[in-house]
Amino acid sequence: MSKRERKKYKGIKWCFLTLSLVLIVTAFVYFFWYTPVGYRMSVMFHGFRELSPNIYVDKNYEGDTDAIPTIINEAKERNFEFWGEVKSNPVIIISDDEEKIARLGGNHNAYTIAVFAVRTYISLSSNWLNVDVIAHELTHAETHYRIFHGVISFDRPIPVWFDEGIALQNDKRERYGDTAWIYATDYTRKKVDFDAITGEEFYKGDEKEILYNYIVSRYEVKKWIIENGIEALKALLEGIRRGGDFYSLYNQSKNTET
Repeated sequence: MSKRERKKYKGIKWCFLTLSLVLIVTAFVYFFWYTPVGYRMSVMFHGFRELSPNIYVDKNYEGDTDAIPTIINEAKERNFEFWGEVKSNPVIIISDDEEKIARLGGNHNAYTIAVFAVRTYISLSSNWLNVDVIAHELTHAETHYRIFHGVISFDRPIPVWFDEGIALQNDKRERYGDTAWIYATDYTRKKVDFDAITGEEFYKGDEKEILYNYIVSRYEVKKWIIENGIEALKALLEGIRRGGDFYSLYNQSKNTET
């Protein structure tokens, strides 16, 4: 290779490396600034302060920050009483800034990242800062930890209705309770088709239809836990973590009790 060719080759190589670096930096910035998951992961760099370990509050938040730890601790206690042992340790992010809420991807939900180490990020606005909602999201975090820890996953290995049904066990709002279930099922005369609310179909429809999905999911999971026990739920989630099929494990447990 001549001196001129070597110089040209080095120039091409340098351009390629520079372009690669620019693309990597751009992707990095985009992820942590413009995607909900990335924004939550880097929340400490977006105008939030750490109120206490794993609790971040918008620096411009005008609500009562003194009450926040008490509310969260009460929700955590409810979660602990349900599971008996809590392994998850989610990050809770609080803001009333509409722009920041948009970047967080919602004003009351949980996002879980599962790449061996499981991390859940919960965002809340003051409208949803209560024990029921926080306990609901904390239960999601624990469920996700139990099915994802030690694995890499980009899919939800349990149906949405089951995931939400578990979370609703710690959500005591009457709109999802047993009385609501009686009316939603027309005094048990209406057969519930869970196949119809699998996947994102769960969240589609008008407000009444979505509420119905939550109500029947809560009752179905409650009934299953009463029949099988909380340890069976833990075993089912562990079986799924090990690669088991949800419906096979779920129906197997139901059949064992009948």
